Amino acid sequence: MTKSKPSLTAALTRLEEIAEQMNSGVADIETGLKQFEEAVELITFCREQLKQAENRFVTLKKQLDQEEY
Repeated sequence: MTKSKPSLTAALTRLEEIAEQMNSGVADIETGLKQFEEAVELITFCREQLKQAENRFVTLKKQLDQEEY
């Protein structure tokens, strides 16, 4: 992923496309390897995005809890 980072939704969509292509068994070994590398990069990106969202949620929850007391 040398291009700009996709949105989480775009990354997940691309992962689905890669999975379908890889499961079809049509790709040669080089193409399969490139797809696998791209998938690993996308998975890493998605994990980072989800972790950031989780951290933001926790922060907001703490703020809300503090306002209640």
